[in-house]
Amino acid sequence: MLFIYYLFRYKTGAFHKIRSSIGSGDVLIIPLFIFSFSPFNFIVFYMISLILSLIFSLTINFFRKNTTIPLAGIQAIVLAACHIFHITGFINMQNDIYTLL
Repeated sequence: MLFIYYLFRYKTGAFHKIRSSIGSGDVLIIPLFIFSFSPFNFIVFYMISLILSLIFSLTINFFRKNTTIPLAGIQAIVLAACHIFHITGFINMQNDIYTLL
């Protein structure tokens, strides 16, 4: 979907714009998320990590201009927090039973 957006937005140089906008870490970390979570938990995790990335980038851009968003790094921190919660028994990342309550 993102590729189609870039294709319409930047008719010439869409591939270059995608390569300069999206880091390789952003693409490579997604399979790790897919295998770490159940489908519903993946969607919840992904939305929370994107919201936290947006808040972080807005905060950083307030103090500094022209900064990049370390999306993969922020998502890795959120994933580490989820694994800590999973190990301590606070959440179960592979089970969606709490959604039935």
